[in-house]
Amino acid sequence: MTLVEVLATLLLVTLVTGLIWTTISISSRSSVLETNKLRLQQEGNYISTEILRIHRTCKEYEFVITPNNVSVENCQIEKSQDRKRFSISEGFIYSMGDQMISPEGVRYDIEADFEDLEIEKFKIISPENTKLSITFPLIASRYKRSS
Repeated sequence: MTLVEVLATLLLVTLVTGLIWTTISISSRSSVLETNKLRLQQEGNYISTEILRIHRTCKEYEFVITPNNVSVENCQIEKSQDRKRFSISEGFIYSMGDQMISPEGVRYDIEADFEDLEIEKFKIISPENTKLSITFPLIASRYKRSS
């Protein structure tokens, strides 16, 4: 073997290794991004489902959104006088569309059997990558009861 053949072989091996490494790196970053998007979507579905369940279970309650927590306080179950608190979600960053929530949070008082909860733009932001977020309407309605 000559020196030229060894150098040509090293060049080809380096190019192939570089292509493989680049492909693996891009695939890994893409996988992490898609996993984070999926986590946000699952969190949005979970919050929507829990709010709907609590909205239909509690006669009256307070829906509280802080920058790091979503909860329900003072939930009065139909025939009981006890008031309960449910922590629905934490670990993400929450906002109302483009408007950030103050540290005290935002409260929605749902006091009547016929009152619905409607938030036009509820936003969940990933804490790992604040550029990654989902926005969706958060709507909870009850069956209308006839007296």
